[in-house]
Amino acid sequence: GKITICFLRKWKSDYKTCDKSWWKSKSRNKPEYIYFGKDKKLDFLYYADHIGKESITTLDIEGVLFENAYKDFRGIINFRKGTPESDGRERENVLLLSKEAKTKSSPILLCGEENVNGNHAASIGKIDEKKLFYLQTRGYSKEEGKREVVLSKIVPLIFENEEYLEENTESIYLNFKKKIYENIVKSLQEI
Repeated sequence: GKITICFLRKWKSDYKTCDKSWWKSKSRNKPEYIYFGKDKKLDFLYYADHIGKESITTLDIEGVLFENAYKDFRGIINFRKGTPESDGRERENVLLLSKEAKTKSSPILLCGEENVNGNHAASIGKIDEKKLFYLQTRGYSKEEGKREVVLSKIVPLIFENEEYLEENTESIYLNFKKKIYENIVKSLQEI
């Protein structure tokens, strides 16, 4: 699937994006968004328009906000009439690392067809203090523990196909993913 990764620490201004896609019969779509926000505003709009039968959209979003960051995500899956047996799922997890960080999530399902399956969920939270304490009993500092918890949420989305990665350790794809991982680690060092 398509992965969009945003590191707001690098930009001088806020970030806005709008992605729209049309899905014909038996299409498969799995967009993924990963974002890190610090002192910036992040505004996402994703619109999946199902125009054919048996099409599938699975939208996954993982985010981390710290300091004064603000995020607004609107994910819209539209099942038009004539799209029976289509499936649409939206899932977002947001980790807030400061009291000042704010998030708004608006998963929206529009339905003009009766025989479809649509699900949406949003989870907003902070680092589990029990997990953090456990990591500290294993020798991690509080800051290192926070980074490990965040990495455990984000890295599986980037490195989701272990068999491919093991067989293609020198590929451009793997090198790109390693650079993304390095940027994530740099972002988390600012926590």
